Amino acid sequence: MTEPLNANFYEKIIPIKDPLLLTETRYYVDCPDNWFIVITDLKGSTAAISKGKYKEVNVIGVSCIVACKNVFQQTDFPYIFGGDGATMLVPPEFIERVKVALSHTQLVARKQFGFDLRVGVIAVKELYSKNKQLMVSKLSLKGSSHIALIKGGALTLAEKMIKESSQFLLPEYSTATGSFEGLECR
Repeated sequence: MTEPLNANFYEKIIPIKDPLLLTETRYYVDCPDNWFIVITDLKGSTAAISKGKYKEVNVIGVSCIVACKNVFQQTDFPYIFGGDGATMLVPPEFIERVKVALSHTQLVARKQFGFDLRVGVIAVKELYSKNKQLMVSKLSLKGSSHIALIKGGALTLAEKMIKESSQFLLPEYSTATGSFEGLECR
């Protein structure tokens, strides 16, 4: 696969400006094999939404991203919001701090909202060893904003592995700390 790159990998990707080009592989770059896929998922979110708790579900999902953004500070990283969680690609320089921040998010989800937040972490190289692709790009939005684009079979396999085996799940640490500074719900 690719040679290991640093945390600036994502920042160096040139955004796609024309949405009609989203499917063209030439605009995507292989994720460095020393990075990690982090997937957060709120257990029972469908039932909670049917009971009218969609705001609580979304707050927890967004809190996962905000907690990680506060770890990364000025460094941009690829993530996808899933409503009841998020998928993030994390370089090795940040993975331990991200685990602590997300463990804190698990505690808040349980104590403040009564939800169990599943957090899974899988090394990209493990998915590459199973012949899965993980390609990254970004779509330019208004101004200097953009959203991450991720394709390849690695994410689907990672989600399956996290749901089927507890070996990839992050344990909840009662001493974990994190920050939700900047979290807004409109």
